[in-house]
Amino acid sequence: DVPQTASNATPTPEEVNGTEQQPSPGETSGMESIPAADPIAEIDHFADIEDETEVPSKYLSVFIDEAELSLDSLSETLLSLETGNDDKATESLLITAHRVKGSAASVGLNRPAKLAHFMEDVLQHLRNNNDTPSPDLTDVMLKCTDGLRQYVEGLKTNSPESSSFNELYNQLRRAFDAETSSPEDNAGDNSSSDPIETDPVAAPSQPEAFDDELKQKI
Repeated sequence: DVPQTASNATPTPEEVNGTEQQPSPGETSGMESIPAADPIAEIDHFADIEDETEVPSKYLSVFIDEAELSLDSLSETLLSLETGNDDKATESLLITAHRVKGSAASVGLNRPAKLAHFMEDVLQHLRNNNDTPSPDLTDVMLKCTDGLRQYVEGLKTNSPESSSFNELYNQLRRAFDAETSSPEDNAGDNSSSDPIETDPVAAPSQPEAFDDELKQKI
């Protein structure tokens, strides 16, 4: 008996000569290039943050009224930065973000409190360095303000929407990292500046960095 070959296919000339063509450096082998994962986007900073389910209506209505005023103030101040830098803008934004965070946390609305807390941390860092938000950072903060406003509107119909908070948090983190890692910031000695918290926990208490001057304004 004659043993059967594994395949009856006729070998190509390249296979016979041992010169099978390999992909050139500029070609792919059919596999799409996969971009590196974004470590910030992989973290859900709000996964374990839950709002209180039963907030007394009298406290909720007070929060809604105060939050709407504060968010209007945030938007107006941020928009004013588009027409020029204001020496007092960062301080005003910091005070207002702190107020939003504190009032939300005081009634158990921990998810908006966390987003407002991160905005506060970014602004605190800028204030410590006598800086104002860049156009990119301002744009993201406006988005965060709109996200908080949408949440507050939802409270009126008992349907607050916070699904966008994590993406807003990540966008703010990227914008902040891009601003603080610029050559201008690295040129000087920033050893005295306070590092921003990577995952702050919402709390109604004032941050340690708040000085007496700011406390009196709140």
